[in-house]
Amino acid sequence: MRILGILLCFLTLSPCVYAQSSELLRQFRKMPREKSYWQPLLDALISEGERQKALEVAQEILKVDVLYAYAMGKHAYLLLVHSKKEEEAKKAAQRTLNYFNGNVDALHTLAWYHYLNKDYEASYRHFREIRDKEIMDFELQYHWGLSAWKAAKPEEAMARFRIALKLEPNNIPCLLSVALFLEERQRPKQAVSMYNKALQHSPETGPLRDFITDKLRSLLPSYQKPEGVESTLEPISDNTDRFRNLLARYGRAETLAPPENNPKTLPAIRKPRLPKTQSNPITKTSTTAGTIVSNPFHQPILQKVYEEKRAESETLGQEQYHNLGELFLKEGLKREAIAELETAISLNRSNPTARSARTLLDSAYELPEMSLVQRIDALFNIAEDFYRRGSKILSRYLFQKILLLDEKHPRARKNLAYLYLELNQPVSALPILDSLIEEYPEYQEALILHGYCMARLRRFKEASDSLRRAAESGGGLSYSNEYASQIQELIRAYEKPLPELD
Repeated sequence: MRILGILLCFLTLSPCVYAQSSELLRQFRKMPREKSYWQPLLDALISEGERQKALEVAQEILKVDVLYAYAMGKHAYLLLVHSKKEEEAKKAAQRTLNYFNGNVDALHTLAWYHYLNKDYEASYRHFREIRDKEIMDFELQYHWGLSAWKAAKPEEAMARFRIALKLEPNNIPCLLSVALFLEERQRPKQAVSMYNKALQHSPETGPLRDFITDKLRSLLPSYQKPEGVESTLEPISDNTDRFRNLLARYGRAETLAPPENNPKTLPAIRKPRLPKTQSNPITKTSTTAGTIVSNPFHQPILQKVYEEKRAESETLGQEQYHNLGELFLKEGLKREAIAELETAISLNRSNPTARSARTLLDSAYELPEMSLVQRIDALFNIAEDFYRRGSKILSRYLFQKILLLDEKHPRARKNLAYLYLELNQPVSALPILDSLIEEYPEYQEALILHGYCMARLRRFKEASDSLRRAAESGGGLSYSNEYASQIQELIRAYEKPLPELD
C-alpha cells in the first residue's frame, strides 16, 4: 500500500496514462518469451504503484501462458484490490489454487475477499494456510494483522503489524490500525505513540488530522498524571465511528475498525502496560529554595549491599524454572518451555518438582514451532506482566531471554536497563544504555534512563546532559506536554548545588 493504501479511491486514468500503458504492452510483446522476464516486470510495476499497468501485463502474460502461477496469483489479487471485481477475483484465486496449491497471492486474495465481506474466521483461516509466515510484503502482513485482530488473535495480530511497520514505518492506515488495536487492548501509552507517528505524516489540515488530534486528547488522561501539573487538553468521547464514516469516501473504511467482539485473553497473563520510565524517580523530585528535596539519587551505593543483592537475584530456583516452563507450555512457546523444564530437571532429579517437569516436557515436545517474531512478542508480553505483578527478577530474566533471540531489540534493552536500575544495579544498566544511545541518539526513554543511571553513580553533570538531550529530542511529539515538563524540572534540579550528604 502506498498513500492511504486500500483506503484511497483510485484515480481515473488520463489519456496520457492510457498511452503509456499501450506503449508498455507493445514493449512487453517485443520481449523474449522466457518466464524469467515476467516476474521481475510485475514486481517492479507493483512496487512503483502502477497497479493498472501490472494488471494489464498479467493479463498479457496469461495470454502467452495461461498456467503461469505467479501471474495467475497477481492477476487475482489485482482484480480484487485494484479493479474491485470481488467475485471475479474470488473465482480467479480459486482456479489458481486448483492448479497450484499454496499460491501465496491466491490465498491472500481469498483471505482479503472474506475480510472485506466480514467473514473474519474464513479470512484468518486462509492466511494461516500460507506456508512462509514471514514474507516481506507489506500489504500481506498488514492485511494478515487486521484479519488476526478481527479473528480474536491479538498476539498474532501484533506480530503481523510489527512486520508491516518494519517494511513501511510511515504508512498512515497501518499506524492508525495499530493505534486503534493498542487502544482496544488498553495500552494507551503505545497507542498515543502510534497516533503521534500518524499525525507526523498526515495532512496539515483536514478531517483525518482532526480525528487523530481528538484521539490524542481522549487518551492523554489515561497517563498517570504527574503531581502539580494540569493537563491542557480536555478528554472527549470516542469518535471511531465518525472516522469510519469519514473514510467511507476512500473505499472500505472498515479496514481500520475494531472487531465486534473483544479478543480472547491469554489464560495465564493479562496485557500489561510497559514499565513506566517516568514514574517514581521523576515525581519524587522537587525543588525548594534552591535545594533538592527527597532526590532519589542522593543515596550512596553501598558496594557490599549491591554485591549481595546482585548475587541473590542472578539465579532462579528449581520451582521457578518449573513454573516458567509450565507457563511457556500454556503459551505455546515450545523451545522456551523445553529449556526451562530441562533446567528444572537437571537441578535435582529426585524430587517431585523434577518428576512434574518430566511429565510436562513430553507435552512440550509435541508443540508446533513458532516463528521468531511470535516468540519474541509472547516473551515480551509475559515479561511485562511479571513486572506489573512485582516479579522484577523474572521480568528481567525474560528480557534477557529476548536479547538472546534478538540482541539488538531496542525496547527489550531499554526495559532490561530499567529493571537493573530498579534492582539497584546501575553498573549493569550503564553499558546497555551507552550502546543503545549510540545506536539511537534520539531514543528519549533511553536518554532519561541514562540520566537516572548517571545520577545513581553520582555523576550528576552527565546525568543533567542526558536529561537535557531527552527534553530536546522532540518530547512534544512522542510524549505528553506534562511528561516533557517533568523532564525539564528534573534538569533544573540537577543544575542547582547539591546538599552535603550525611
